[in-house]
Amino acid sequence: MADNTIYFNSLRGRKTQFGTKLSINVEKFIEELKANQNEKGYVNIELKERREADKYGNTTYAVLDTWKPNKNVTTASAAATVAEGLDLPF
Repeated sequence: MADNTIYFNSLRGRKTQFGTKLSINVEKFIEELKANQNEKGYVNIELKERREADKYGNTTYAVLDTWKPNKNVTTASAAATVAEGLDLPF
């Protein structure tokens, strides 16, 4: 299986006691955002934790979230299927 992960190389992060501190190269980040926006103009980004900090102490990185819902299954029909299998008395 090919790795189709798209990394945002303009964004770095470091976990602190108060949260995650991000450092962003604005020019590169804008280019990456424009290149990866969806048909509605949005970009979904996942912030992930590294196993080990890099040589600069960065512990967080960003990847493009490419997940799309399955259009063949509606939410109502999926919920009905789950509910049928529960055998609830009411």
